[in-house]
Amino acid sequence: MRYRRAILFSEEGLIHFSLKRYFEDRGYETLVFHEPIVCPVYDADREMSCGDRICCDVMLVVDGPPQFDSIELFQEQVRHGCMLPALNRAVISWSPLSRERLQTLETLGAVIFPHPFELGMLGPWLEGCETRIGTDTPLVLKRKEPRRLSGMHIRFHSASRDEHGHAKAVNISACGICLKMPKAPKVREQLRLHGGDAPFSEEAVVRWVRQDDDGSYTAGMVFCV
Repeated sequence: MRYRRAILFSEEGLIHFSLKRYFEDRGYETLVFHEPIVCPVYDADREMSCGDRICCDVMLVVDGPPQFDSIELFQEQVRHGCMLPALNRAVISWSPLSRERLQTLETLGAVIFPHPFELGMLGPWLEGCETRIGTDTPLVLKRKEPRRLSGMHIRFHSASRDEHGHAKAVNISACGICLKMPKAPKVREQLRLHGGDAPFSEEAVVRWVRQDDDGSYTAGMVFCV
């Protein structure tokens, strides 16, 4: 068994904060991205497939300028054989959709939340989504954004444990960071990270932890946006 996972694509801070809180209150692991670089269909060769794996239980796109085109994303997912059920993909439109865009999204099978939108509209949709994917279905999420090696010294603070500590960055990307740590953080724990002399300050959520041969721990984290 696992937590259900929602992937949200949004550029508007207040909107994605409200949506993230809503999903987390329903027990979802919630990942928010500004653009769809996390999706394998945007790999450089654009020919890879996830096979029989899925990256989330539900996918929600906040659609409209200057966001990316949800139609292009869904079309690429269909072309590459994405196994996420069509009805588990949804679009929130903050302005009326043209007839052409509406028809295309309907053809792709996506659920459309029209303007004006209210959070309460999500409940019945999620109930249906949860009947289509069980929590025994394994999930995968391959991050495709470039990573760079980093020896940055990081100070961190865990609000849940009221604990401060020091760590060293192994690598860092636009969406996340790997840290070498003396103690193991908890998976899904949120940390505030500060980077030494560099102008670096981020909130991050721990995704995975492994113990290394030297007794320290390596933790992979995704930045909160």
